Amino acid sequence: ALPYLERYLEFDKRHRDVNGNGLLEWKTEPDYQECKCGESGLDNSPRFDFDEEMDCIDFSTFFALDTSILSLIEKELGRAQESAYWKKVSDHVSKQIQDLLWDEDSGAYYDRLFSGELTKVLTPASFFPLFAGIASKEQAEKMVRLLQKEDELWSTFPIASISQKDPRFSNDMWRGGVWLNLNYFIIVGLRRYGYIDLADKLREITLDTVNRWYLQLGTIFEFYDPKDEISPFDCHRKGEPTPKPDYRLHVHSITDYNWSSCFTMMLIQEDYGL
Repeated sequence: ALPYLERYLEFDKRHRDVNGNGLLEWKTEPDYQECKCGESGLDNSPRFDFDEEMDCIDFSTFFALDTSILSLIEKELGRAQESAYWKKVSDHVSKQIQDLLWDEDSGAYYDRLFSGELTKVLTPASFFPLFAGIASKEQAEKMVRLLQKEDELWSTFPIASISQKDPRFSNDMWRGGVWLNLNYFIIVGLRRYGYIDLADKLREITLDTVNRWYLQLGTIFEFYDPKDEISPFDCHRKGEPTPKPDYRLHVHSITDYNWSSCFTMMLIQEDYGL
């Protein structure tokens, strides 16, 4: 058998680590303007406007966390060799995230083009190494300062899905719209590093905003206006909305959206110790 790292890299080169550096790449479709990266779920995020392959911060972070949890599961099952294997994989991916995706000047993580250049497109994904426990205490301090900048991601309804300084910022899905799953990941990350008050503040704003629109419109939406000025029905979704919600003409911010409802419930349950 090959050593663990060689086995891991040999497997992953055939799937989502083409350049073999331990970091993962989403499959993209550069010619599909409305959804350049459907595999990631972030259909029209400006992260993918570069139209070239890149190591992705969110995918790599998910994998680092998943493999660390696999290691714990294997340990619990008494499978020491398998546990050690997955821990080494997780440690390797985490180190690569630290070495290749961190930008000291801005205090955040970014996607990395195969040319070696960081994209510097600031999105909530730039903060995902917090919930995975990859960032150092010093890095976390920098990230939290950046996260709270009101001209960046801390919009009226935070967290905007792209920096407000970005010329592509809008309320259109992943080009500014607020998504509850991303807020949840960031809340978990803030708590992991001891930023309890900030995490609670973000949780409160999130639940208050969702509840206010729910009382007005009777539903929980796919995403919300980062400026919190207009109804989610009126947000763009890969283009201009129709004057009256009509899914036959245009798909608006989807109502009764499952993962928005799921994460809302998860945040509410905290009040009941669940």
